[in-house]
Formats: sequence, structure tokens, C-alpha cells
Amino acid sequence: WRRIPNVLVAVLAMTGLLFSMAVEPVWPGVLRALGGLGLGFAIWILFHIAGGMGAGDVKLFAAASAWLGPTGAWQAALVAALAGGVAGWWAGDHWVRADGLLSARTGYVAPGSPSVKPQ
Repeated sequence: WRRIPNVLVAVLAMTGLLFSMAVEPVWPGVLRALGGLGLGFAIWILFHIAGGMGAGDVKLFAAASAWLGPTGAWQAALVAALAGGVAGWWAGDHWVRADGLLSARTGYVAPGSPSVKPQ
């Protein structure tokens, strides 16, 4: 298992907070960063609960959203979801699974696969 260090996430969130306070007045900047962080967390936590992604992914996205603010968090989540969907679709058509099938849809069997019975 790979882990995303909490120190990295904390530094990302804190620098996002400092950035937001630098580009806006202090309190609106704090609200922008915290709003982005909270929304970034809220968008993906249900996917973690459902088993679709790791907790590290959720916390990293939330920390990055401190840089983006709430509007940017929504936009980044949409782009990430679309990119993940396209990557999943492509992988389903092109990568060989452990059982040797390329994908359930194509029915392709890789040469030398254990599922290929000698004739």
C-alpha cells in the first residue's frame, strides 16, 4: 500500500491558506481556503466510504482545494471525475487482467493465459 504522508497534506493545506490570504483580504482569504478544503473533502468522502478511493486521495484533494477555493474545487472535481472515467474505460479495453482476459466486453484472451486450454 502506498500512503500519502500527512505532513505533505498539511503543508499543501497551509500553503493554500497562505496563498488565499495573499490574493484576498485576510478573512475572505481564510474563508475561501477553508471553503475549498471543506468542499474538496465533502465531494470525495462518499466515494471513500463506498470503497471507490482511498482516504489519502480524499485528504490530498481537500488540501489542494484550499488553493482553489470552492469554485475551483468543483471544477477540479469534475475534471478529475471525467479523467478517471476515461482512464477506467481505456484500461478496461486495453489492459490484460490477472485471469488473462483483456476485458469482459471484448472477450479477448491473452496468448499463454491460464484461461487458454491446450487443444
